[in-house]
Amino acid sequence: ESCVSTVLFALMNAWPTRPKAPCREAVLLCAAVRNGSIKKVQQLLAARRKKELYALDRALDTACDHRHLAIVELLLQAGADPNAGPFLYLMAEDNDCDIAALLIQHGANVHAHNEAALIAAVDNGDAAMTALLLNNGANAQHNRSHALAVASSAGNREIFDLLYPHSNVDICWQEMQKNGCSNEERWLLEERVREEKAQQQRVVLGTALGGLGSAKLSQKKM
Repeated sequence: ESCVSTVLFALMNAWPTRPKAPCREAVLLCAAVRNGSIKKVQQLLAARRKKELYALDRALDTACDHRHLAIVELLLQAGADPNAGPFLYLMAEDNDCDIAALLIQHGANVHAHNEAALIAAVDNGDAAMTALLLNNGANAQHNRSHALAVASSAGNREIFDLLYPHSNVDICWQEMQKNGCSNEERWLLEERVREEKAQQQRVVLGTALGGLGSAKLSQKKM
């Protein structure tokens, strides 16, 4: 069972169950959203009386499900809650950066359910989504830098390079060894560690040589 399917199961059981009998406003809004009718959605939003947030949240769920970017924006501007459901995670799972960016702009929690969106993006090999989430504060160190381990195991260098500066490399390394990951799964991590050690050695050597040259120059002047 993949980590994404496990996360999805947890998410579906975490959000409150929707009322069995949706209000008329929600029914009309959702119908307009499913039809992709921006004009009708605008009319219904303008005519709202009860101002029930539930109707907006249900419509947002439908808009995300049908990938109606413009309607998602309208609903968020009208007050729909981007955290009323696992919307950001689902957009990360489906590689929809545009809607994900809108949700984040309107307050979607990038850390929801143990960084579920980030893990989904990494698991999907979606570099653009991974960058979007990291740039908006997603925590790559969560769960012992699990996201970096996923990227290393998949051999995805682009995503690995995005995650590396934000991750705890030592803990990730220990975790991969503890879980019995093969050399093939650890090769990206091993390669980067070797590169950094070589760079550190070059810096130390350069500093030492520079100091030696300065000392010789001083002796000549004397």
